[in-house]
Amino acid sequence: MNRYIPAADRCRSSRPDVFRRGNLDTSLPKNFDKPLTCFFWHQNGRCNKRDEDCAYAHWNTGHLATAPINLPGGVSAVAVAGNNARNLSATIAGSGASSVAADVYNQEERLRAWERELVEWEMTLREKEEDLLKKAEELRLKERRHARRERALKKPHGGATYGRGKTVT
Repeated sequence: MNRYIPAADRCRSSRPDVFRRGNLDTSLPKNFDKPLTCFFWHQNGRCNKRDEDCAYAHWNTGHLATAPINLPGGVSAVAVAGNNARNLSATIAGSGASSVAADVYNQEERLRAWERELVEWEMTLREKEEDLLKKAEELRLKERRHARRERALKKPHGGATYGRGKTVT
């Protein structure tokens, strides 16, 4: 809905101080050499803000402000538009990339720590396996010795016995 307001009515009705630039805040888009028309005023025919409170002009200046955007991540508490929006979104994209890189770096560090811990566990496991293998070998040797002794005791020896059942060959 584009409302046309004649040039004479525009200056008189909404901006009586358009031609008095001495005491105006020229950092506001409505007070630029080429003032910017309020996006909402242009699109909807009205703006929620009063003429005094809105940073943009509420008349057709021929230069339309871009739609304001809310930036993600809580960077800006208010909506921004135009070059400010472009600059802030580029900054966020750059910092977003660096935060993604930082997240990737942190995840890589965490993985490296897990790998080191895994290597330590594997070494501990190998040591325990080696200890168990040594103990199993010692047990086999003891069992063999024991079996040999039992066989030797069961085997009849030919010879004289003295006293308590000992045989002499």
